[in-house]
Amino acid sequence: MLIQRISRSDPERVFIVVRADEAGCDRGWTLSWKADGTRNGIDVLQCDAVADIALMCGMAHTDIGNTDYGLAQCYGYGDDVVILQSNTAYARGNPLIFSSAKSCWAETSASAPNAQSVHAQVAAMSTLATSATSQTNRLPCFLRMM
Repeated sequence: MLIQRISRSDPERVFIVVRADEAGCDRGWTLSWKADGTRNGIDVLQCDAVADIALMCGMAHTDIGNTDYGLAQCYGYGDDVVILQSNTAYARGNPLIFSSAKSCWAETSASAPNAQSVHAQVAAMSTLATSATSQTNRLPCFLRMM
């Protein structure tokens, strides 16, 4: 685990070292552990199913090549989180939930209970205007996946 030193100019962030298994991982996408009992226990895959929610470990901080090591951010300000915008505006501070449809985060009502909060909490840090179509965007978010 890499924990940032105290700095007044940079937001706090916590990273873990991971290894991309079988396929690369793209920057900003959610990662989950590949818990198959092989190798060294730090292999990850990009999340692509609701079943992966329990194994979430962070967001890819940079692109990680096939079988390469890289950093996953598991806490703090993430400036490039991939989210799904579904024809609505995103309000600052609203929680996001994992969307298996697009393998990324999507907005939920701020008043609705978030069943995934045990494993991960992601909240939008800025407002995103209404979109005419469903599309993926990158948005600054606060991550808590520890």
